[in-house]
Amino acid sequence: MLQLLLIQLVWRVKILDTSSFKSIALNVDTYSKLRELSDKQFEMPQSMAKTASYYIQNAHKDFTEQNKNGKATRQKA
Repeated sequence: MLQLLLIQLVWRVKILDTSSFKSIALNVDTYSKLRELSDKQFEMPQSMAKTASYYIQNAHKDFTEQNKNGKATRQKA
């Protein structure tokens, strides 16, 4: 029982560390798509946070490689 309480305490401190984690709001459609990707895109189901991080990290890598001059450019619609 004590071990479980210690695990819960460490988890709460780690999750509540605002220097490591932030929250965002997603509309329901985007949330549903992220849930589907989390459940079906990988060999094993992943958490939604890990799935979002994976796609954002890859998109950012592509973005920085395309904009190596240090200036981000917006594509015209």
